[in-house]
Amino acid sequence: MTLFDEVGIPHEEQKQVFGAPLQIIGFDVDLNAMTITMSHDVRNELVSAIRTFTNPRQRRSLRDFQRLAGWVNWALNVYPLLRPGLLSVYEKMRRGSSHFQKLSINNSISSKLRWLAAHINNSNSVHILKSREWSRLDAQAMFLCDTCPTGMGYWSSETCEGFVCTISPLSRNGIFFFEALTVLSALSHVCESTGPKPHCLAILTDSSNTFDIFNTLHALPAYNPILVTAVDLLISTGIQLCVFHILCADNKVADALSCLEITSARRFQPDLVVTKFSPPRFMLGEAQL
Repeated sequence: MTLFDEVGIPHEEQKQVFGAPLQIIGFDVDLNAMTITMSHDVRNELVSAIRTFTNPRQRRSLRDFQRLAGWVNWALNVYPLLRPGLLSVYEKMRRGSSHFQKLSINNSISSKLRWLAAHINNSNSVHILKSREWSRLDAQAMFLCDTCPTGMGYWSSETCEGFVCTISPLSRNGIFFFEALTVLSALSHVCESTGPKPHCLAILTDSSNTFDIFNTLHALPAYNPILVTAVDLLISTGIQLCVFHILCADNKVADALSCLEITSARRFQPDLVVTKFSPPRFMLGEAQL
């Protein structure tokens, strides 16, 4: 910029900022501390706006929905784990055709927005920039998961523990639902264990759809309660979760467990100790097993 001044090239002075922290799109970004911070006043204003929006008896224009969604999306730079909280808002926005069309606020929208507001309100408004990309070798704990039409299974190669659960034949959910539920069950097992919690947890699945929803935190409404529950567990424990995709051929033990074929699983892992598990309850209680 000094060179531009010397040769007479015009530039916008207000954009030439330096130092730490820098204010970028309304956040204080400190590259020395690797943090993104939202001011408490802005946070409180956002929480108030979200809570005002949560009355299920009111109707709001599509433009109001868009404004709130844009505001929350901006806040996700500080709260990236809270993406599932906007799903119901987007689902409702798809039904609008004009900016001034009135859309009703249903119970699903209301409960998700209250969930968002509660987490934002209870946070310290600081997002620590940590690497989201780490390899399986960096994990302090690892579980492998699989599902078949009749059961779910996951296991740890470190502890030689396996876990199985039967799927009710009366369930109307597809196998993708239970693939994701198995990953959530493995996460819940780690979070509820009495031992030290791993900083980095790797969960391996041969379901590409499950891999996608846990790494994007975006899913269809039927699967969103699984993500919401996972986020609650991650926030409460401070665990970093990374879901990896593996080939079916590399998932033989979990595959045998999901089919409730314990003998076959022990052929691959002779010391395997197998117990039954029950899936965790969903935090917002919307999905039915």
